[in-house]
Amino acid sequence: MPQGGAEGEEFKMLLSLLPFEEQEQVMQYRALPDKKRTLIGRLLSLRACAQALGDPAYDQIQIGRTKGKKPFLHSPLPGSLPNFNFNISHDGSWVVLASDCLYLVGVDVSAPQRERGEHEDETWFQDMTSVLTENERECIKGGKTHQERYAIFQRIWSAKEAVSKAVGSGLSFGFERMEVTLPESENGFGNMVLSAIGWPRSDVEKPPGKRSRMNFSSLLANLQGDQRGQGGGTERGDQPPRPAPEKTGEAQHKPSRVDLHIDHWLRSDWIVEQQEFTGGSWVTVALGPVYDAVDADGIFKTTFRLPGLGGPTNVEGLMAKAQTEASRHWIPEAQGFQQLAVDALAPQKVRGELAALKARLLTGKGKKGKAQAASKYKARPQDGELLTQLTAVSIVDLSAPQWKHRCVEVLGDAVDLLPAGIAFTCRKGLKPDTPNQDTWFVLKMDTFSLYAVLDGHGPNGHEISQFVKEHLPKLIVQDPRSKSPEAGPCLVDAFKKMQRLVIAAQSRRRLQAQKSGTTATVALLDHSRGKLTIAHVADSAAVLGTKEGDKWIGKAVTRDHKPNLKGERERIEKAGAKVGFDGTNHRVYAKDSTAYPGLNMSRCLGDTLGHEECGIICEPEITRINLDSSTEQILLICSDGVWEFMSAQEAIDIVTTRPYDMGDQAVALLAKESWDRWIREEGAAVVDDITAGLIYIGKDRSKN
Repeated sequence: MPQGGAEGEEFKMLLSLLPFEEQEQVMQYRALPDKKRTLIGRLLSLRACAQALGDPAYDQIQIGRTKGKKPFLHSPLPGSLPNFNFNISHDGSWVVLASDCLYLVGVDVSAPQRERGEHEDETWFQDMTSVLTENERECIKGGKTHQERYAIFQRIWSAKEAVSKAVGSGLSFGFERMEVTLPESENGFGNMVLSAIGWPRSDVEKPPGKRSRMNFSSLLANLQGDQRGQGGGTERGDQPPRPAPEKTGEAQHKPSRVDLHIDHWLRSDWIVEQQEFTGGSWVTVALGPVYDAVDADGIFKTTFRLPGLGGPTNVEGLMAKAQTEASRHWIPEAQGFQQLAVDALAPQKVRGELAALKARLLTGKGKKGKAQAASKYKARPQDGELLTQLTAVSIVDLSAPQWKHRCVEVLGDAVDLLPAGIAFTCRKGLKPDTPNQDTWFVLKMDTFSLYAVLDGHGPNGHEISQFVKEHLPKLIVQDPRSKSPEAGPCLVDAFKKMQRLVIAAQSRRRLQAQKSGTTATVALLDHSRGKLTIAHVADSAAVLGTKEGDKWIGKAVTRDHKPNLKGERERIEKAGAKVGFDGTNHRVYAKDSTAYPGLNMSRCLGDTLGHEECGIICEPEITRINLDSSTEQILLICSDGVWEFMSAQEAIDIVTTRPYDMGDQAVALLAKESWDRWIREEGAAVVDDITAGLIYIGKDRSKN
């Protein structure tokens, strides 16, 4: 790994090879090992793409990401690899990459608890029960020791991760849909290109003097340096054939095939292979049919020239569709993961400077002052060769849905919202450097419905709110108490499980939730009993409107969870934190800090450091309402972008200017008025994200 910390010269030089926005993403990680792993992962991705393209400069490579955060080569596309696809993973002491020229590929590496610095206990089993099948749970329980049980869990979880990453949907795929079995059969890795960078645990803070040599055996090397097609010779006349790779053997155990069921169907068109690395880490590589790709905007799929290719087990179909004997050359002579030195990830023109820098650091000669070194390697556009600026940046939300108008997330029965008396709008605020962090969902079941608004905060709040949107409704529905007369305990437990899932995803580096989180207000409407149960944390308030004669009366039915509330403040201070006032809001601060975490709420999902150190909790407050079937009633659930400058009564007055069948216009009016008030009050400087949900209940709830 790069020598020294994040201020070290080698780290800075390697960091400067990334575009500026990706440098910022690397530096957002709090722990140095996480910074290093992320940096190496980004460089390894660029190196693999460069090799597929014939080694162009990194600044010519454009990497995109799907909605599920799957990276892909956006442009330029390699001329000789019809469906070039790659995936990256890092955990513990390993950063790994797998690529394929034909099929969807996903990779996941899972380190043992000791390697990740965790206590070797079994709390993980309770946290992950909801995403394991009954057979998988029994398989895990069959382990004789804690270490054996966790190793089985590693393999099952890693396989599910690899498949979901191959598809491109990430954690939203629904891990409970998959079932993994672990037979003992052994198979090769097929035609994949596999690369790995590993380092001893001690190297996280103090790298050893001896470096591993570059050892990269790949299909791409065969294509570029050792083609044996009809013309023979090399693909480029200026390069000699590459020698056969040396066998490292350090990370190698023979791979084994696992079986995959999705929605109870055996998916024989997928190949899922697993391999154990030295130290107890397990890596899974999944190969699947291209037509399974999840791609919200269609950008990812346009990179495939053979988009209808079946699974990798259909060899005859492959040869018929590829229509070329060159496919024989896509299978590398050496299979399995090969280890690389960090130096191999830098472009050729930079390696000389990197080698000179490392030599100087190792000998201690010619050391520069810290300020001088920082000045040289600070990421700036004028740094020329050392800083590559991508013409089209690699951004997290490249393939995400348009933030201004989010689509409905409907689970259970299909539902047409407007005739059902439901209307939602979600508008991005006036915050140029921040994506829309609001989201919402509607779920309609046979006897009840769920309506929710989520408002993310912090640098990764949009990812946290999206993650909660994808998993919280499933946790609620899976609990049989959701259909009981008293749904409150079900909602409380679902929020707590959701927080544990956030922590689990963070520990596996799928989320960055240390300083990011989300509000959550969920309303469960029991149609048969005429009861409304609301669970909420933070300040996405719910308001009930009731028609009394010719007038509508609006009443807030939730309270904002602010740190200065008596009970909330007592809990925060008991945890050793403090509540301070910044002139506008009361905020939560750690004991010896006046800046961190600075939350203006006392309850939320995510914000794991605030939960650990400052008394923030995820337990929702429950509100129970018996609806009046003799009169009209409506429910408003909105993010604080609506409530910042508007009262409950004002909001009800606005939405009731439109009739039942024009709810979309009603919420649009509410959003516009909220926006206008932000502009007036803040002098057009800022507008928060605005989400408003309107549900017609009470007398008309039978239509809902």
